[in-house]
Amino acid sequence: MSAICISLRQLVASPHRDFTLQTDNLDLDPGQHCLLTGANGGGKSALLAVLAGEIIPRQGTCEVSGTLEWVSSYQQQALLEQERKKDSADILDVIAVPTLAGEILLDASQHVSGCDKHDELSGQVRRITDALCITDVLKRPFTALSTGETRKLLLARALLRQPDWLLLDEPFNGLDEKTTHALQQLLVEIAPHTTLVVATARWQDLPAGLFCHCGWMENGRLGALTVTRTTDELNDHLSRLFSLSADDLALPAAPDNRVEPAAGALVTLTNGIVRFDEHTVFEGLNWQVNPAEHWQIVGPNGAGKSVLLAMITGDDPHCYTNQLTVFGYKRGSGESIWDIKQHIGLVSNSLYLQYRVNCSVRHALLSGFFDSIGLYQQPDRQQQIIADQWLTLLQLSEQAQTPLQSLSEGDRRLVLIARAMIKQPALLILDEPCNGLDPLNRAKVLALTSRLMAQSTTTVLYVNHHREDTLNSKTSVLDLSDYQAG
Repeated sequence: MSAICISLRQLVASPHRDFTLQTDNLDLDPGQHCLLTGANGGGKSALLAVLAGEIIPRQGTCEVSGTLEWVSSYQQQALLEQERKKDSADILDVIAVPTLAGEILLDASQHVSGCDKHDELSGQVRRITDALCITDVLKRPFTALSTGETRKLLLARALLRQPDWLLLDEPFNGLDEKTTHALQQLLVEIAPHTTLVVATARWQDLPAGLFCHCGWMENGRLGALTVTRTTDELNDHLSRLFSLSADDLALPAAPDNRVEPAAGALVTLTNGIVRFDEHTVFEGLNWQVNPAEHWQIVGPNGAGKSVLLAMITGDDPHCYTNQLTVFGYKRGSGESIWDIKQHIGLVSNSLYLQYRVNCSVRHALLSGFFDSIGLYQQPDRQQQIIADQWLTLLQLSEQAQTPLQSLSEGDRRLVLIARAMIKQPALLILDEPCNGLDPLNRAKVLALTSRLMAQSTTTVLYVNHHREDTLNSKTSVLDLSDYQAG
């Protein structure tokens, strides 16, 4: 093997008992930037985890020489769980000190080569954090960052370490349009000295002309690498492999016992403000959501989109410091959280990270009827029939009894989207629902959401950063950049 190389030989790995990853022989040399793509559940993320040393092969060999960095949702989850453990420190009579975002970068700064002078090092850090729009958040607690800001922080840390190999798992998830363009430019800049291996279903977001090696993954197998000369050739090749037809989708029935909220506005926020310590996220927001009045919520990373939605569900304490009414209940007036959540279906990156119980796929779907993480009540016959209809629609019937955590990231997200829709709630909150989904499943989610908007009494609040994920149905737009402090 050369000084710097990736070499796989007849590799077999088992991330969990229900999935096997297999490859024949694969060699990558420096400069051979490689795209790994394919449908959800194909094994893209698992292969990156093997290369990163997180999953150990049970047969064959995986050799990686040179330095390596890996950025994935797994790291985001691990860091968040590490911070949550600090919350229980009071049991030991220890005051928990939250980790600042800048401290996450500190170790990376010490790894930067060729920067002995402090001012030179600071300049390099500042250039990357400015490009990714996170310089202003470095003094904030890590747990106060949005999902997009957290992803950008991990990307900045990896870029600062200047590795020989950079493994990126869905790197554009959660990034706004401005930051997507900035990351594209940074990848082009590091490409001469860092070889990129990127797993994504959004290959169109990658820098044009950079990735000529493409590996298609399906059912845990990596096919032979396809080498293309131009971006157009790559797009044509992948477009033929992905089918985007979603015309024949049929919406499963709503349950007979669906509970309707009280008449009137679903959500009313008066002069809303969100502030963390001395940092104001947004202020002066007056907003009302009426039945059948669908909203798309836009704004850059850190504008407060996810916080606003979490206030509605009661999952952010700012709901009690604002004049907020949800389904006729003034938040903080003694209402039960279940009075609110029985009318809401929710998809968010936060829920995806929190839904860690080891229940089956079918039970995860059924939990949507009860707004629980895991299934703790006996569903009735109709609820079970509706869940089976959703499994058929998602083409996951064969995985009905499979543990949810055994699915790929994309398939887990797809199940949680169906969980939110299954009771056809009065208010459906979709916070970047298409993250991690392949083109076919993105088309399914958008089509199903549009049908819910057109054929039911469900009102939709929708957040996304990708233009191709915009809903075709008529929506109002709330731009939180109009409510930024200063």
